[in-house]
Amino acid sequence: MPIKFLYSLFCLLTGVLSAMSSRAAGPGVINLLPSDYRAANKNWAVAEDDAGTLYAGNDKGLLEFDGLQWRLYELPRASIVRSVAPLSHDVIFTGGFEEFGRWDRDASGALRYTSLVPAQRNPRFSDSDFWKIYITPQGVLFQSFHGIYLYDYERVRRLTGEMNMLFLLRAGDAAVKHIAKAAEHQTEDCQQRVAGDGQPDAGHGRQQAEVGQNDRVIIETNHK
Repeated sequence: MPIKFLYSLFCLLTGVLSAMSSRAAGPGVINLLPSDYRAANKNWAVAEDDAGTLYAGNDKGLLEFDGLQWRLYELPRASIVRSVAPLSHDVIFTGGFEEFGRWDRDASGALRYTSLVPAQRNPRFSDSDFWKIYITPQGVLFQSFHGIYLYDYERVRRLTGEMNMLFLLRAGDAAVKHIAKAAEHQTEDCQQRVAGDGQPDAGHGRQQAEVGQNDRVIIETNHK
């Protein structure tokens, strides 16, 4: 058999094996169906804790995946879970429709839910979905379109007034909220307006928020 042919065959086999090895070692994408995790087909948030356990906010509740099996935990009134934020493997915070709270892991490894919704609710609490959760040194922030609530691990208080907002964002150590007419950030003990008088910049339709000595965040508003 000609040496040239053997050399070509060797090169071909080497290339094929190399490609197969790269594909096997590379990151894989697995399409999970609702039948795999046994819940609804809509998942609104995904997070991972410090032990590598995955959580997903699902239409039917909180999904947990430890790499081997899925568990579904339902909220009171079978509420949708819109947001997920693990503090640790043993404490998980979630937000949903007219509901937010914490999950604590018991001795058996299961999660137990405690609602953090205040007994005295603001009138605008109705029909609120809690889309964002941020864990900060001052506590845990839960945000809906109508308000932001701070849980300091002892009590819950509402931080914001009657304005509408879109989303709460992180900017260094500050929490910047995108609202209809201005940008504000939450400080350690109170809320502070940091952008203009609530009116958009003439001709630009944007607000500028100072979030630190060296950091500056541009927040786009609904106005032009």
